[in-house]
Parts: sequence; C-alpha cells; structure tokens
Amino acid sequence: MHFAILKFDIVGDTRDFGSTNHNADSCCLPPVRERGGTGRGPLGLSLYTFCDSTLKPTGRNEVQSFSFPPKGNKEAIGKALLKAFWEKRGIRASIVESFLAYAPFWRVKGMLFQWAFGREFESTVYNGPSFDYFKKLRAVPYIRTFPAFEAERFQMLSIWLRAQAIKMHPFNREKMGLDALNLDQKVSLKDAVKKSLQTSTPALDGGKRSLHISKIALIGEKYSLLYFPLFYFLVAMAGKERTVVVDGLSHGVIKGVLPKEALKSNDPSEKLPYTPLNFIPFKCPNCGWDLPFQPSARIHLCNTCGMAWQEFGDRFHQVQYKVWEPESPMKDLVYLPLWRLEISIHTAKKQYNTLKEFFELFPQPRFQPKRKLEEELIYFYVPAFRIRNPVAVDKFASRFILQLFP
Repeated sequence: MHFAILKFDIVGDTRDFGSTNHNADSCCLPPVRERGGTGRGPLGLSLYTFCDSTLKPTGRNEVQSFSFPPKGNKEAIGKALLKAFWEKRGIRASIVESFLAYAPFWRVKGMLFQWAFGREFESTVYNGPSFDYFKKLRAVPYIRTFPAFEAERFQMLSIWLRAQAIKMHPFNREKMGLDALNLDQKVSLKDAVKKSLQTSTPALDGGKRSLHISKIALIGEKYSLLYFPLFYFLVAMAGKERTVVVDGLSHGVIKGVLPKEALKSNDPSEKLPYTPLNFIPFKCPNCGWDLPFQPSARIHLCNTCGMAWQEFGDRFHQVQYKVWEPESPMKDLVYLPLWRLEISIHTAKKQYNTLKEFFELFPQPRFQPKRKLEEELIYFYVPAFRIRNPVAVDKFASRFILQLFP
C-alpha cells in the first residue's frame, strides 16, 4: 500500500504554542464512504432529511447547550417523597413549596495523549536491582463532566454515573418548562477549559515503573453545556421546614444544600446561554451537489467540483488545499489528512527559521536525503485523521521525516 498526502490551508484560529510562532495549513481528508443513516448524535456530525433536503446541524466547532428531560413530575415525586418519610421514618410531612430546577454542567470530550519516559525495574537472580529504560505512547478517550455552578456541598448525581447513556435534547426553554428555575452558571467557558486541562496522569502498568518524564495533551476537545433536572421541595415536618433536593432522573435524594436564592426564573426572552442548534443544507456552495457524508469529518471535499469546505458560524467556508502526488503513477493510493504548521522558534539568544537552524536544537535523522536545509523552512506535520493505534503513527512519523515533501 502506498500513501499520498493532501494539504489544507487551515481556517480560523490556531493553537497557541507558547514561544513558538506558526502558520498552518492542512493535509488531506479521510477516504470517502457512502452516506447513510443519521450519523452519531448531536455532538457528532449528523445528517437529517426534511422535504427531500439533506441538512447538517451547525455549531459543532462552537459550544452548544443541551438539557435532560426529567422523569416524572413534581406532583408524583412529591407524593413518593412523603410516603417514604412515613414508611421509613414514621414522620408525617407536608410539602410547602415545590418546583423543577435545572443545574448547569460542563461536558468535555476529546482524546488524551501521553508520552511517558522512565525506568522499568526487575528483580535479578540474586535479588539485585536491574532496570531498563522505556518509552510509551498512549491515547485514551477523554470524557469529563463537572458542575458549572457552586457545588462544594453537592454529592454525585446520576449524570456522572452514566452521562453517555442519558438521552438529551437541544436547549429549549419552552420544552424545559416556563415555570422551571435554573441554577446560576458560575463557571465560565474560560474556566472550564482550564479545569479540563487539569487532568490526572494515566496510571502506569504495575508498580515496577519509575516515571521520569510525562507529557500529556488533550486533543480535539469539544465543550457542551448540559442542564440537568432537579426537583426542589420545601417540606414541613415536626414544626420545622427543611429543603429536600431529588435527582430528576434517578429520583434519589441528594445530600447537599440548594438555597432558593441561587435559582432564577426561566425567562423565555433571555438570551440562550450558548449557540442554539441550527441547520444548513449539506450541499457544496459552489456547484450545489451533495457533499460526501462522513460522521467524523471536519472538512468536506466535493466530489463534483473538487472544492473543500469547513462549517463554522452557521455557514460553509472554503478551505484552500494542496495535493502531493508521487512522481510515477501508483495503484490503490490512500490519501491521509495532515495539518502542516510553519514554525518559527524564538529563544533568548536566537531565532530559528530554517531547517538547518532547527537541527542545531534537535538531532538530525539517521538518514538524510540530499537537500538544501538552509533554504527550507521549518514545518511540523500533525495527523488530522482519527488515530486508533498511536504506536503505528509514531513509526509512520519516523519514516515520514525522511521523505521530501513540498
């Protein structure tokens, strides 16, 4: 099997690499598959058919808001709560006040990559210490849900136990109930990004490894604001009043404090917390033909006119790209997508702009083809395709740098 490379010019903001300046363009799209089904839900690329038109939900590169529909209503949950007080504790109680409330949570989804370097110890025949150096690259799915409100005294809710299995809907104040209340959002998107990066290091296998260097990065993360239902009850018993909060899905009583002052009315005229769900035709803006459907694709290449498109801001934007082809024709070519970053490295003493200057900081590959390094700029190539085997990608990268690409 042979490989060829497509390169796209990146559109939109690029990541901040600290003291490194960079320009980016990308390399190719994954192989096109036949379109079918409705995709993989509201957080991935899905297609819907309406009046014989194929529509694409917009905003996957922005934060969207969703809500979980509660199970039951406050009247039925209240009756069950009073019955439980009487049967389990022998206490007669009455409900003074009750309402449905929604608590905001941040959900982060992405891939967590870790490079681990260290020593692995073994016992010898004479019980003496023996070790060998190891290098390990791992990639694991990252899904984390945490409160977007002040929750120091709140116990775990069912949203943390089975967050991926719970059905949710796009944020809609009318469907959530105009008489429902909302907990004030205290954790901003900026703070949520900081918290998501405070990830724990994946544990190494066994207890015989000593970790010297560990580099962890969260890649391809997407943020969503989720509103979880809670039933609030003010219960009178034995001449006193107390607050009881019930999980809106599991119907378990939550051990925590939820002051009424922290809740606000669900005003339908109030601005939505984040981007609402919209739809646009899934067609090439240039020629009008349907774009090929791939659930995980971020950039869509039209099979008719050959133009590439990326959706953000509720519309498609053209993406410039380049294609690398072999000198002689080859059969069964597979095109891999790569982002190409043009790098300029700044230090206190010098600025590094060419590949020859770059190799002053880092060792050269064992084999270097004939090339004028002083005339070549510094490029980093980052895979833009889904990685299932990081070890194989590491081997591919070591061979990739020996080739000469435009």
